[in-house]
Amino acid sequence: MIVIWTIPAFCKSTLAGDLLAALPVSVGFAPYFLLTVLTMFHWVMNAVHILAVANIKGVDNSNPRAAKYEGVLSRLRSASLNGFEANGYAACMVLVGSKLPACGKYVTDPCISSDLFARLTLLFALTRFLYYPLYALDLDLIRSTAWLTGFLSLIAIGAAPFFDFTAYLQ
Repeated sequence: MIVIWTIPAFCKSTLAGDLLAALPVSVGFAPYFLLTVLTMFHWVMNAVHILAVANIKGVDNSNPRAAKYEGVLSRLRSASLNGFEANGYAACMVLVGSKLPACGKYVTDPCISSDLFARLTLLFALTRFLYYPLYALDLDLIRSTAWLTGFLSLIAIGAAPFFDFTAYLQ
């Protein structure tokens, strides 16, 4: 239930607008910038996991995929894998959003405003940034809520224009 409230509340908030304004790109390029930053972030977090394993267990580079992890190392590994999986979905939805026309006076096809597109992508990015520490700290309910919020924000990029609930999000 909280997720259904969070997405429109964030999209309508001044915080979202302020965060978008703080980005080094225009609102129209924000989804692409955020996806690029997220990809780099996931690689950095993967490196953090590898360094943690190296410091705690040592690295057996002859067969690294066979290694068994427990506790925080297992959670960091799972968060890292989930991050790379999420980027695939994000790339697909950003592609869908980029192909939809911008809403305007004479647009009758499904459309999404560049501002809503950017806000939904920003919400996804924020949930992904939170996901790693929530997973590492084993805060499962909050982590799952963050994951679902991010996932549904991606779905909203593609689904909102086709099912006519962009007005609900703006």
